[in-house]
Amino acid sequence: TLRDLETGGLITRTVHTSRPPTVLYDLTDLARGATTALQHLQNWAEEHTSDYDHYRRTHTIDPKP
Repeated sequence: TLRDLETGGLITRTVHTSRPPTVLYDLTDLARGATTALQHLQNWAEEHTSDYDHYRRTHTIDPKP
């Protein structure tokens, strides 16, 4: 949940007492550090999606007798 992310130091929560009330969330430096690693993982996944799909189509596991 958002509260868990806040407690874990990944986001900050700022409440503005406007009408209607506004709550803003922002990533902390800790979370920004993780986004770099996650971006690399996303890039890898996008580059290898066709490889993964090809492997799944061409390699089947025989059911056990």
